[in-house]
Amino acid sequence: MYLSDRFRAAQLLLRRNKARTNFLDFITYTKKNYVVNWHHELMCRKIDDLLEGKIKRLIISCPPRFGKSEVVSRRLPAYVLGKNPDASIIACSYSADLAARMNRDVQRIIDSPEYADLFPESRLNESNIRTVSQGTYLRNSDLFEIVGHSGVYRSCGIGGGITGMGFNSIGIIDDPIKNREEAESPTIRNKIWEWYTDTFYTRRDKFRTDVSFTQLFLVHIFHSAIIQHASLYCNTTSLFSSLL
Repeated sequence: MYLSDRFRAAQLLLRRNKARTNFLDFITYTKKNYVVNWHHELMCRKIDDLLEGKIKRLIISCPPRFGKSEVVSRRLPAYVLGKNPDASIIACSYSADLAARMNRDVQRIIDSPEYADLFPESRLNESNIRTVSQGTYLRNSDLFEIVGHSGVYRSCGIGGGITGMGFNSIGIIDDPIKNREEAESPTIRNKIWEWYTDTFYTRRDKFRTDVSFTQLFLVHIFHSAIIQHASLYCNTTSLFSSLL
C-alpha cells in the first residue's frame, strides 16, 4: 500500500511538471474531460512553438465547433499568465459580449484548484472590482489583473477601445467577423482591416506574438491580408497557417 501511494504521488508530480511546460498537458490537467484529437495536438504544438519564440505570428483556421476557442481563447491566456504572471494580453472577438464571455471563462480557469496546483503565484482578486479607485487589483468582464504582479488581460470587441493598452506577451483575435454575410461585405471587411492595422497591431510590443483564428469562410480574406501586411511592413513571413 505504501509503495502504491508513493507511485501515485510520483505520477501526479510528473503530470504537474509536464502541465507547467507543455500546453496540451496543461489543457488535459485543467480540463479533466477534454478529448484530444489530432488537430488539437497540432494546434498545441504550434502554440508551444509560438511561446518559445520559434514563430512570431500564428494563424489557425478551422470549421465551427472544432475547439479552437477552447484552446486559444480560454486555455492559452490562463497558461501564459501562469508561466509569466507579469504578462499582458489583449484578446478580441467580433463582439464585446463574446469577448467578455471568454474573459470570464479564463477567470474561472485561473480560479480552479487544478490551476492553483500548477501556478499558485498567479491568482485573481476574490471580488469583482471595476475601478482603480477601489484601491486594489481589477477584476471584471473587460479586464483583470494578477494579484501581486503586473500581469493583465484585456478583452474587447473588434473596433473597441484598446488605446493606452498593450500586450507584451500575446494578442488574440478570435473570429473577427460574425458570419458569411459580414465576411462578404467590403465595407465591414475594410473596417476590420483598418482596426487591425491602426489599433490592434500598434498595441503589440516589438518582437511579441499574436494569434489569429477564424472560421473557414474568412480565411482567404482576413488572413491573406495579414500575411501580406507582415511581408510588406514587418520584414517577416514567419507565420504558420493551418487549414483544418
